[in-house]
This record gives sequence, structure tokens and C-alpha cells, in this order.
Amino acid sequence: NNINTKMLNINGPDMRNYNMMLNFLYQTSKHFINPERKDILTKNSMNQTNLWKYGITGDYPIMLVEVHESESINLVKEVLKAYEFYKTRSVFIDVVIINRENDEYKPIVKREIEKEIYRMNTLFDFYSTPGRIFILDDKDVSYAEDILLNMVARLRFDTRKSASLRDSIYELQKENRMVSYAPIKYADTIVDDEEQDLKFYNNFGGFNKNGDEYVITNPNTPTPWSNVIANPNFGTIVTNNECGFTYAYNSQMFKITSWTNDIVLNDKSEGVVVNGERVDATKCIHGFGYSTFEHDTKDYSFDTTHFVAENDTIKFYKINFINKANETRKYKINFWINPTFGPNEEKSSRYLLSDYYEQMNAILIRNVYNTNFSHITAFLSSTLPLSKWSIDLILFKSIEVEIELKAGEEKEFSFMLGTEIGNENVQKLIEKYNSNEEINKELKDVKDYWKKRLSTYKIKTPDESFNFVVNGWYLYQAISSRINAKAGFYQVGGAFGYRDQLQDCTNLCIVDQDLTKNQIIENAKHQFMEGDVLHWWHEFIKMGLRSKYKDDFLWLVYAVNKYVTISGDYKILDEEIEFVDGDKLSPGEDERGINFVYTNSKKTLFEHCLLSIYKSFAELGENGLPLMGGGDWNDGMNKVGIKGKGTSVWLGFFLYAIVKEFLPIAKKYKNFDTKEYEEKLKKLKDSLNNNAWDGDYYLRAFFDNGETLGSHNNIECKIDLLSQSFSILSEVVDRSRLESVVRSVEENLVDDNLEIIKLLSPAFEKSVTSPGYIMDYPAGIRENGGQYTHATSWYIMALIKIGARDKAYEYYQMINPINRSLTKKDVARYKVEPYVIAADIYSNPSHPARGGWTWYTGSAGWFYNIAITEILGLKKEGNTLHFKPNVPSTWKNFEVEYRYKDTLYKIKINLDSKTKGISVDGDKINKNFITLKNDKRIHAVIVYGGTND
Repeated sequence: NNINTKMLNINGPDMRNYNMMLNFLYQTSKHFINPERKDILTKNSMNQTNLWKYGITGDYPIMLVEVHESESINLVKEVLKAYEFYKTRSVFIDVVIINRENDEYKPIVKREIEKEIYRMNTLFDFYSTPGRIFILDDKDVSYAEDILLNMVARLRFDTRKSASLRDSIYELQKENRMVSYAPIKYADTIVDDEEQDLKFYNNFGGFNKNGDEYVITNPNTPTPWSNVIANPNFGTIVTNNECGFTYAYNSQMFKITSWTNDIVLNDKSEGVVVNGERVDATKCIHGFGYSTFEHDTKDYSFDTTHFVAENDTIKFYKINFINKANETRKYKINFWINPTFGPNEEKSSRYLLSDYYEQMNAILIRNVYNTNFSHITAFLSSTLPLSKWSIDLILFKSIEVEIELKAGEEKEFSFMLGTEIGNENVQKLIEKYNSNEEINKELKDVKDYWKKRLSTYKIKTPDESFNFVVNGWYLYQAISSRINAKAGFYQVGGAFGYRDQLQDCTNLCIVDQDLTKNQIIENAKHQFMEGDVLHWWHEFIKMGLRSKYKDDFLWLVYAVNKYVTISGDYKILDEEIEFVDGDKLSPGEDERGINFVYTNSKKTLFEHCLLSIYKSFAELGENGLPLMGGGDWNDGMNKVGIKGKGTSVWLGFFLYAIVKEFLPIAKKYKNFDTKEYEEKLKKLKDSLNNNAWDGDYYLRAFFDNGETLGSHNNIECKIDLLSQSFSILSEVVDRSRLESVVRSVEENLVDDNLEIIKLLSPAFEKSVTSPGYIMDYPAGIRENGGQYTHATSWYIMALIKIGARDKAYEYYQMINPINRSLTKKDVARYKVEPYVIAADIYSNPSHPARGGWTWYTGSAGWFYNIAITEILGLKKEGNTLHFKPNVPSTWKNFEVEYRYKDTLYKIKINLDSKTKGISVDGDKINKNFITLKNDKRIHAVIVYGGTND
């Protein structure tokens, strides 16, 4: 800003003082807390106290001024002059002034300050810009609030110590200790250049023979190739360069170490240093529940296995260290972290209290200013005695151990990073794992857990790349990243998404019915009595997003349909489930983050589903299609129907499909009269076919102003994949139009050159009528004209439904990350991991066929489910298993081991047989399915001819 410094009466020395103050405000050096108050902070959680009643939010840096006598008012005015100077240059801070003058002169101090504030606001119109000045009477400030203010303030001025700004700055400068971090030293490593005996090796890595480990031999991958290792309460994301981060309880709200999301730097937030040098890994092995790294130098080598306990909130660095030198050597091995203890380090690292506890052989750290997690204590420990530790620096906390090894000698030990509630529980957790034997046992337990968790179905088909992703990686991705961590390298969510978690858990119903059941009940609890639901929520703080999305509440019905069909459990419909209650959206308000509570009123799950269906049919547009509101499935199309008139064609197909599937369940459940809804479905089907057909395919939506979206007449988004896929899946499209729909997708959305299936085409770039924030993405990136893999799964299902099994399998395997990374050239184009599915693949000319987000995508669950139930055709219904394979026409046979509770069914599908039938343990049965029994035996099943329709 062009500010007249003469008008501000700022001279040279003042300018230097202000710059020094600004430096102090934003510095990251040591934060000082009065020693006599530290015990108060240690014993009490600061979340019991806040400053909101004064309007102090803590969103901006705070300068605290304590005025003890009216004669020192000049210091206050100098601080306010600094505030004025910063604000005119768009540097926003809060100034908190505590008036500690005696009662007789308090009004004088307050009046002088208010006059100065009035002058500034009148002269510069500061009313509408961030940053405020607060005048607090010391009698109104409690002892706890006083402690809190002194802790959170970036700068503190006390008129008893000095009466001028210059003297105060001088004292601060003497107190301040600037930290100088030495440049990082790296050890010289030795890379193994031997030929690699790996499956699908691409010059960067490949699979072991079983496909349950991915071995990265070249650390210079185009992007970080990571592993998500998590149990329900604790997890870590580890890249092939040992980068990533660790969290506890909630990956978004309580990161223990920092998350950078930087694919260029791939920066470390925790790690191991040997004799003052970082040692880069020369090989990385990602497995289910663990990652192992090999480090090799001329003097020593060591392997580090990162893993998280099966149930406890603790991560291990299990190390095997070898002295390669020809003499006895001493090694100092340091384990360090860049602490966060909140959503991000910028907001939380200043408030960490750290101490060394000799009896625990650990340093303990707590964020006393975290509203939700101040009661959580984190620790760094080792199975070896600590020889050194560092707790003073904000940016780093570390522990060190020393070992002495003879020539060729090997030493096994571990570092631990974990959390617990209270020091007593911390000590118990450290003691539990304070030996190599216990840690090795835990690693075995973790591997055994995942082996069992991923082995409900084990397949053996002619296509090994298909076997590898289905026998472990897709399911592991869905459980570890989506269900447990709710995070990946590229995105950290942490929250429950209403539609997201229902889709994930429903896709996993074929391997874990209880998981699906519990999620259905949990989601139903987050429905309002008006029928709408929280779009997402954080359960532990009872906060979520109320919005105008119109598809969310229907996914509850979808999940119930699938769960009841697969499990045969109709009793779930009798579950009495509460609702949430919270602020309603104001007129013209699209969405709002709200705090919610649960109601005393309960309804059955069946009634929750009816409420969702009723709400959808009550909100139809003039064309008979569902209103789109703030979005349907594509959140990025949040402006299409925001004024309350725009409608969604896709949502019409979705509503039709799930209600049609729900009605037989409702009729069987309690002889529910379905006639009214059958008539509604007929009208909806007519509206879709009469009002949404665009000549060769179906429209995507109608804007509030009546304009079409996804039409031949549009310049951008002439066609959208969702409507075409669901016109088939819902069985709304009649046979006379079916061929035209598929041909339109193949011609406009399937890109043979890039080997992708676009969500829509052409991409949005210049549309005058904006569909929403989807236009914020560059053309060909994510939803905006790239492949959105989630939606591609639905097109593959549609192709299977119409009998195009060869084309469906071709597309399934086209998207398979193994097949996108077969050669070094493929890797250079695709860039992301070859072992987990990507949420999106770009069509942008600058990044053709490049993979986008990986790990944290619902595509993993969809592609796993499609493989088992649609392609291989194993459909469980209650206690029966049906066989309806839709495998490629070239396959002659395939095998599946299916674990039903404690019983194993070894199934051989003989597709070449001219006769049809099933035999179980040598006995032929005259049914097109087998009845499942948990008799704890092994059964041999042969299916002749494939399908038994």
C-alpha cells in the first residue's frame, strides 16, 4: 500500500523497532513460558479454558501488553502505532491490553487507549479488516485465562520492566535465542545394481513372487510411492524414501509429525540419523502392514522396518544394524521427529511441553493448547537406553542411543513413537514393547492379521496382474487407507464422509458384514429429522457440514439394500436409531459447518430409509427429475441447482435404481404396501426417458435457468459418463436406445491413446453458466475431463450388465496400475504407484495419462467388489453362494478359495465344460448355487460350464 509514513509519524529508529517486533511475531525460535507456571500447564488441560468470551480467537498473532501504571501509557501507544503500521501493510495481528492500574486510574488508561483506537479507525477505516485491539480489565481475567494469554502471545510487554518500546525490544532481544540449524549431512550409500528377480519389473520396482510385497529398487521414482499403514486409531504414511507422517486418533486433527504433501521435496518429518548423517534407503519393500528399508554404506548397513501395532497406538522403527568395518566401531543413532500435535505445525508447535523421564527411558510431549487432544501424551523411546535427548527446539525432538559393535557384528533394536492418555498408560505401553522379542512378535501378529483379513477370497486366474491386485492390494488399500486412516499421501481427510464411508463399507460387505452393518447404523445416526444428513463430520468434536447435497441420504438406502441382500439380515431394519440435531441453513445459505447433538427421539432404520426416499420424491423439479441442490455425486457441480430449480438426471437414475431394489426388501420385511412408490417409479422413469434424452444419449442435468448440461448443444461437457452408466444399471434405458448410449460413450469418452475413460468431455474452461468449482480444476485434471476412476467402475458394471464381458474386462485391466507401469516408459508417463489404484488419471495435454491421487480413493473398494461379484461372478445372498461369471471369453477355467467364517470352500470354475452343474465334495446338486455351512471343514466345489442361470 502507498502509505504516507510522515502521516504515521514514523522515523528511522521506530521503523527498525517495528521490523524487529515483526520478526519476533513470526519467528520459530524457542517459546518461553514462565517456569513457575509450567506446572499449571502440565497438570491442567488448556482446553478447559478459552478466550472466546472476549472475542479473541487466536487466528492471528497476539501482542500482549500489561499496563500497571498510567504513566506508562506511552509504551501502549507505541505498540498501537506498530499495530497501525502493520495493518496498513496488510499484516494482521491482535493486540491484547490488560489494564492492571488501580481502580482510581483505570478509567484514565482505558480512555487514552480508546481515543487512540478511535483515531486509527477513523483515519484508516480499520473496521472491516482483520485484527483487533482488546482492552481487558485485570479483574475480569481469571488466573487460568492469564496463564493462557501469556502462553499464546507471540510478544509480551510489561510496563514494570520498561516504559519505552525501544527498551522493551532491547530486553526481548537479549532474551531471544535464535536457533541455527546446521546443514543436513548425508552418508554415501551403495546401490545394488544386480538383476532383479521380480514380477512385472519396470526398472523402478516389481512384485515378489506371491504379489504381496512391492519391492522398489530405484529410489528415484517419478513421484513418492507410498504405503498407508494403519489400525483404527493410529497410523503412518511412509514413502519409498522414508518420508511421510504419523498421526493418532484422527489423521487430520492430530498429526504427530508434519504432513507436507510435497511431491517435489518429498520432505522427511521423522527419521534416523547415524553418526550425524542421514542415510538414504537404497531399497524399499512395501507390504501389508509394514514397509522395510535397506541402507548400505561402506562402513555399516542396516534395515529399518516401519510398522504400527495391530491394536495399540504405537509405531515401530525396527532396526537390524551391521558393522561392516574391519574393526570395532561405536555408532550414535538418533531418532528425531518434526512435531505437529495438531492439524499443522504452524499452529501447534509453539505449545508443546516436552520432558525427559528417566524411569520410562523416553521423552514425553504434550500439546497443552490443543482443544481436543491436550490430554494425549506422545512419546519417543527405544529398546536401548537413551544416551542423549533433545527437547528444547520447537522444530525437532529427538532421542539417541549408542552401540559398540565388533567387526561384522549385528545388533537388533527399535525406536518407538506412540501416544497414550496419561503418563501411567504411557509407561505401560513402553514396558509392553521394551524388548526385541515382543516387537518381533507384534510384527508377526500384524502380518498374520493382514494375511487373514485379506484372504476371504483368494483367486487364481490366467491373468497374474488381475490376481495380484484382487488378492491383496485393492482390499488392503480400501481398509488401511479409506476405513482406518482416512488419509493418503495426497489428501488427509480424517472425517467421516456420508456417501464415502457408506460406499467403502458396502463394497467390503462381501468380506466383512459387521463392518458394513456398523457403518450403516453410524450413518443413520447422522440424519436430521428433516431427512437431510451431514455431508461429513468429525465425531469426537461433534462437528460436521450441513449442506444441500441431494444424493447423500440416498446412499443409506443403497447400503441397506446391498447389506440385507448379501447378509440376509432383515433384523437390522428394526434397529432403533437416533437423529442428529443442529442449526438449519438460513435462506440463501448453501452449506454450514455446525455443531450437532443427538436427539432422544429414535426411529427404526427402515423408517430412516423411508424418510430418505420420501425426501427425494418430495423434491422433484418441474420436469419430474430430482432437484440437484448443492450437488449430487459430483461435488464440483455445486452451482447447477443451487437456487432450487436445477435438476439432476443422474440422481433420477440413482433414485430409480435404489427404490426399485428397496421395495422387494420392504415388502418381505413387513409386507409394506409398495403400490404408491411403484407409481412414483413409473412416473420417474417416464420423466427420465421423455425429458432427459438428448437424441443419442442422456443429459447430465438442468441448470436453475433451464439450460442443459451434458447435451450436444453444449460447448463444454457435451456428454457425461454418469448418466449413461446409470441409465443401464437402473434398467431405465430401453433396448432401442441402449446401443446408442454405449456407442456415444465409446466415441466420446473412451480415449484409446491415453487408455482412460473420461468422466465428461469436453472439459470445462470458458462456460458462461458455471456448474461450480469443478471449473477450478484445469482442463483434463480430476473431475474436469480427466478419468475419475470411481465413475469408471460404474461403466464397467454397466458393460457387464449388458453382456459385454470382454470389453468390461479390457477396461478393468486397462486401469489396473500394474498394466499402466509395465515398462520404464510407462512409469515415466503414469508416475504414481504400480500397486494401488489411482483416484484419477489426467487427460490434460501437459500431463497425458498421468496418475493423480492414489491410496485415498473409493475406487479401491469398487474395483475389488467388481472383480469378485461381477467379473468372477461370486454372489453371496444370505447363506447361499451363486456363480455367475463374466470373465473373458478366452478363459477356460479359474479357481477361488472362499473362506466362510471358519470354513474353507475350494472352488474350481470349469468354463470349458459342455454340461452345466455343481458338485460339492463329489456330490452333484440340482441347484444353481451352494448352501454355505460353517462346519469348520474344507469343501471341494466344482462349477461346470460357468453360469447356472
